Amino acid sequence: MAAGDRVLAVNNSDEGGESRDAVFDPSTDSWQTLPANPMGPSYDRQAVWLGDRLLFTSKDLVPSPGAEGPSIVRMAQLDGDLARWSVLPDSEVLGDSPIAVGERVVFPYAGSADGGAVDGWGKVYHYGAVFDPAESLWEPLPVSDNSSAPSGGVGLDLVGETVVGDRLFNLDSSTLFDPASGEVSELPALPGAPRYAAAVLANSTTIIVWGGIEGAENLNGGYILELPKNN
Repeated sequence: MAAGDRVLAVNNSDEGGESRDAVFDPSTDSWQTLPANPMGPSYDRQAVWLGDRLLFTSKDLVPSPGAEGPSIVRMAQLDGDLARWSVLPDSEVLGDSPIAVGERVVFPYAGSADGGAVDGWGKVYHYGAVFDPAESLWEPLPVSDNSSAPSGGVGLDLVGETVVGDRLFNLDSSTLFDPASGEVSELPALPGAPRYAAAVLANSTTIIVWGGIEGAENLNGGYILELPKNN
C-alpha cells in the first residue's frame, strides 16, 4: 500500500510467527524495517496512511474455538518518520478492511454479532464504524433505512466503495457518505439497468463509471458525473 511517497508491506497475520513490516522508499531504492508493533501477536493486520501518519489495525490472536469474547479491532499509530508508535483507544468493532477518507478511517462492513445463543458475548458488536484520530473517537456507520434488526439497525454497507475527495461513493445506491458529518447524500442514478463489476474512478469533483455487466452482457461504455462544487 502507498504510505505518502513510499510503499508499505504489511504481513496480514502473526499466526505463523511474529511479523516484521517494512517500507520501501523509491527515492533511495531501499527498504526499511518498521519498529516492532506495540500490540503484540495479532491477525487481520492492516494499515492505512492518513495525512502524515500510519494507522495500523489488527485483532489479538485468541483461541478458535474457545475465545471468551469477540476479536475486536485494535489500533496503533506510527508517526510520519515511521519511528515512534502510540497506541490508540480500543474499539468495539469486529470488521476489517479500513479505508482512509479525509481525516477519518472507515471500517466499511455492515451488520453486527452477539456471539449467538451459546456462550454469547452479552452485547451486540457492530462490524463497521468510523474512527476520528484527532479526537480518538469511534462513531457508528449510518443505519440502513430498510433494517429492523433488534440491535438498532444494520449499518450502511460500504464495502467496495470509491473515495471521492473526503467522502465515499456507493454505485449501487448512488449515494455519497461523509464520514466527518455522518451524512448520506443522494446523487442522480446511473442511467439504464443496474450494472455489476463496473470500474469506478473519482477525484473530489468527478466520478467515472466504466464497463461492467448488465444481465449477460459485458458493457464497453460508461458515464461521467460532475459533482456540484458546493456538494
